[in-house]
Amino acid sequence: MKRLFGLVVVGLLVAAQPPKKDSIEGVWLASSMEMGGMKMPDEQTKDIKLTFTADKVTLNDGRGDQPGSYKLDASKKPATIDITRLEGPEKGTTMKGIYELKGDTLKMAMQHGEGDRPVKFESKPDTTILLIVLKKKK
Repeated sequence: MKRLFGLVVVGLLVAAQPPKKDSIEGVWLASSMEMGGMKMPDEQTKDIKLTFTADKVTLNDGRGDQPGSYKLDASKKPATIDITRLEGPEKGTTMKGIYELKGDTLKMAMQHGEGDRPVKFESKPDTTILLIVLKKKK
């Protein structure tokens, strides 16, 4: 009985730990965004919020939550991220991207729509690459 109680306490303590400082988990607010080489207006950027948990991501662009799942591969250079939409008309589609996490700044270049995964953190004209920089909410 004591052993079971000890395991439960340890489990609760592990579950209650805040995300690591270098973890993607948490709430991220967009600070800048480009699409197809064009900087998006601050009015469109300011409402973008991404919330990462252990295995899910939720995008909120001011029009409601849009859930997804994600997979990271930090062993690749640059590190890769795949986000799959779980609801809506684009359910099941996956955006392929790369990411860089430095402290409280998350930079992602994502292929929006069909196409290859980006290889650089840039968004050039005549592409559907979304470049977004986010800051972790404190």
